[in-house]
Amino acid sequence: MTAQLNTLLRLRQYEVDRCQSQLAAAILHERALADRLQDLDRQREQQRGELSTLTRQGQLNIDALRLRQRHLQFLTDQRSTCQAEFEAAALVTQQQRAALVAADQRRQVVEKLRERLVQETQTQQQRTETRELEEAWRPKS
Repeated sequence: MTAQLNTLLRLRQYEVDRCQSQLAAAILHERALADRLQDLDRQREQQRGELSTLTRQGQLNIDALRLRQRHLQFLTDQRSTCQAEFEAAALVTQQQRAALVAADQRRQVVEKLRERLVQETQTQQQRTETRELEEAWRPKS
């Protein structure tokens, strides 16, 4: 029975390890998307600054303005897409955390069961040894 529990415990530990690696990958992906969002925000602010500079000049360069506006719209669209991906990645990260907690709980249950079985086996063995000693010391009639 202990061998079966040890096998089950190794399986549960493998499951915990797998969940940990999946969580790590999800966190890395989420962080990469957060960095991308920050970069897009920085680029958008830069484009807004350039638009502002172009409109304050004495002569308007319509082509440059259109180019900046198109690029700003492109960055805004990219940010919207990236924001949706970030939200989906955050959800996956939460799910991976929950899966890790559940896997760890299952592993702990098996560990406790194994510990109880070991304790019961030791207790039973001590009882048997005590009985055998009592019988050996008991006077024979």
